[in-house]
Amino acid sequence: MTIVGLIFAMPGVGALCGCSSQSSRVQNRTAYVADISQNTLLPYDVSTTTGALTPLTQPPIAANCNGPVAFAVTPSHQFLYVPCENGNTFSGFAVNQNTGGLTAAGTFMSDNNPFAAAIDAGGKFLYIANSGGNSVTGYSINATTGAVTAMASARVTTNFAPNGLAIDPSGAFLYVSSAFGNSGDVEGFSINPASGALTPLPGSPFASFLATAVKASPSGKYVYVADEVNGVRAFSLNAISGALTEIAGSPFPAGNEPFGVGMDPAGKFLYTANFVSNNVSAYTVDANSGKLAAIAGSPFPVGTSPGKVIVDTTGKFVYVPSSFDNTIWGFTIDVTSGSLTHITGSPFMASSPRDVVTIP
Repeated sequence: MTIVGLIFAMPGVGALCGCSSQSSRVQNRTAYVADISQNTLLPYDVSTTTGALTPLTQPPIAANCNGPVAFAVTPSHQFLYVPCENGNTFSGFAVNQNTGGLTAAGTFMSDNNPFAAAIDAGGKFLYIANSGGNSVTGYSINATTGAVTAMASARVTTNFAPNGLAIDPSGAFLYVSSAFGNSGDVEGFSINPASGALTPLPGSPFASFLATAVKASPSGKYVYVADEVNGVRAFSLNAISGALTEIAGSPFPAGNEPFGVGMDPAGKFLYTANFVSNNVSAYTVDANSGKLAAIAGSPFPVGTSPGKVIVDTTGKFVYVPSSFDNTIWGFTIDVTSGSLTHITGSPFMASSPRDVVTIP
């Protein structure tokens, strides 16, 4: 039985209240944590040298929707979007490029239980996976305000509850991981470059299994999908048709029930958050074949029931939130081997964290 969509947040540590629209402190980098129990975004300073997270003194920022569970940021880091799974809305924020602070850009309607989001490389289109609506909804992004407008041609139904989205680097294809009960699959859609409309790809769904997360490689050659039962499945991506073909040797073993997939910006290393075994599996990626090879020391222990693994935008650090024990585990990435080393001070305390985003 899949646990996706059934991860209930534990009560948060410390009563955090208030809502701030923008940081008043000039800083090098900022991180935000989705606090599902208090419907807020928790602001942290990120050390550019160590990756350590330090809570900022400003109050948490109101998520403006119920149950913030994920982040999606435009490639320019100008706008941030927050799906909230306990309803049918998601929020948008404008990012202050000098301070990293946030200003609300609107709350927008989706189908039931928005759970994940993805933005194309051009920053024109936003797609939301609605786990309670068995759908993906698409929106055009206003490049000036960050407000979004629903596109009727970009709403599609999925066979099961979608839990993850990935857009290939060219922006031509959208892939969806889905699971419900004992069934699930990987589905693909073409993206109209002018309108953002979605059209099912020939041959979709490309595989049937309990797919719990999906990631496209930065090279655009491969797609990786967490399989709740069997580890990580790897697919080659046909750049013309968008079709996926499973790579020889796939699936590759992971810990018990991998739910999250993260990849460094160079596409050299891949990581999975294993929900039941409370650890992170780490792999090197063969650039020529797409095959995965376990990294020495893997898996690496983390907090209770991790649902995501986030590689920061610099590719230097990994963060693993655990809403069940109110922690975020932080690691540095060895740039040669991909091995993980605990950041001093990790785990970092955070109220019911479900996702982490670093800006820039």
